[in-house]
Amino acid sequence: MCDYEYEESVLLVLRLLKFLHQQNSAHAKAICDLYANADIDGLYEAIDEVMLSIFPGAFYEFDDEWESSIAVLSHPDITRFCHLSRKWTQRQGYYSSAWQGKLQDIAGYFACGVFKMNISFTGDQAVLRLWLSSDYYDPLSFGNSMVDMLLYIRQENQRLEEHLGDALYARQQNREEAA
Repeated sequence: MCDYEYEESVLLVLRLLKFLHQQNSAHAKAICDLYANADIDGLYEAIDEVMLSIFPGAFYEFDDEWESSIAVLSHPDITRFCHLSRKWTQRQGYYSSAWQGKLQDIAGYFACGVFKMNISFTGDQAVLRLWLSSDYYDPLSFGNSMVDMLLYIRQENQRLEEHLGDALYARQQNREEAA
């Protein structure tokens, strides 16, 4: 058993595992089986595996210039946000890159323990490069802030889907009324 001082850490790890379980239960079960008897240090080791499972294709680099680790992340929810945002601006009759700025604002707001951020866009794909601060980076805080970011992006996706559905429905109604 863990002492009370570890309670917050254990709860944050469980929150990450719950999010992973909702996304991919097989990966969550495999990590739980692997770290079933882990102490608190083992839970910190599990965080990297959980993060790599939550963000498919994620990896870490090292920047010699800044002497910092870089988390390179992408996620299907972020790709969906890019697609819906682009579609929404096109339905408005113009092309705007404001949605790219919005994604940068969202990532900047939620990124915890990061001192530099870069988002590269290729079509509807966005890749986040987050320079992790050696002074302030905490894997638990970072992981949970990234989960918070994904949950917020999911809400934005739902809002955009509703707007796009409403816009499509309104255009169909206008066409029927014109005919």
